[in-house]
Amino acid sequence: MSLPLYGTEAFREACGETLRPGGLELTRYGLDLMAEAGLAQGGLVFDAGCGTGASARELSGKGFGAVGIDWHPGQLDAGSPGGPFHLVQGDFMRLPFKDSVFDGALAECTLSLAPDLAVALAGIARVLKPGGLLLVQDLVLRTNRPQPVPDAGAASPYLARGGSCLAGALTLADWGLALADAGFDVLHREDVSHALALFMAKLVWYDLADELSWLLPKSADRGAGACAPCANEVRKRYGYGLFLARKRH
Repeated sequence: MSLPLYGTEAFREACGETLRPGGLELTRYGLDLMAEAGLAQGGLVFDAGCGTGASARELSGKGFGAVGIDWHPGQLDAGSPGGPFHLVQGDFMRLPFKDSVFDGALAECTLSLAPDLAVALAGIARVLKPGGLLLVQDLVLRTNRPQPVPDAGAASPYLARGGSCLAGALTLADWGLALADAGFDVLHREDVSHALALFMAKLVWYDLADELSWLLPKSADRGAGACAPCANEVRKRYGYGLFLARKRH
């Protein structure tokens, strides 16, 4: 299995261990929101799509029990000044955890990659305790217009759900509806697109813009029915959102 983009040395140099917009600063902001909403100190929290384990390490350093799951996690048995945490190699679409065991969950720029968002959210809801909290950070569409999709047969894999995080982006309102349909009450939603702008600027500064071409349909993939302006229009629509939701009792 080949390494994802975050496995490259250049990408890690540009983005550090968090590998997503906002980094740990946005994670800490979200954790403060979770604490205000009642996440108890010392609670057990898991990170769906943990990457290198940076957020799990942050959770552990703040005194939480922390578990992360990812196809390519960081060091599997790890620790921080606050205590141990565990990273599991696996698929967050099929969480290998018992029902109702976690007090909280993080999904930081991962749910947009889920082949089926409803299934992913249902799995997270299953392993959360009643009243458990979910923090989501992810790409959002900054328009209500539908995303252009090439004709059937010429469809780009980058525009199919699961093909890229762009394909899984929703409007702020639709993210809220998806969470509600999965049994969550949305407590807080916020447009934090400044984090995405800074993230992309850093990648450009490190001359990595071309490395992100997999996020958008390439000219060879667009087919006769698509055009460069369509791809540019898709590029302009995206922002970044933060959501805090509580599992219903």
